[in-house]
Amino acid sequence: MTVLSCLRQLRRSFQQLHNVFNGWFNHGFGAVRGWFSHQRKTLEFRRQRQQAFF
Repeated sequence: MTVLSCLRQLRRSFQQLHNVFNGWFNHGFGAVRGWFSHQRKTLEFRRQRQQAFF
């Protein structure tokens, strides 16, 4: 096994790891963002309902 092929192998595995981490990060970030927007919507909905009562 030459040094070049070894480096190529390392780079390939590093790219795979990078893709996995990117997927995890994007998924987590999307989930957090969705949760925050959901919270904001429920807060606005509650505020509108309170205004309708008064």
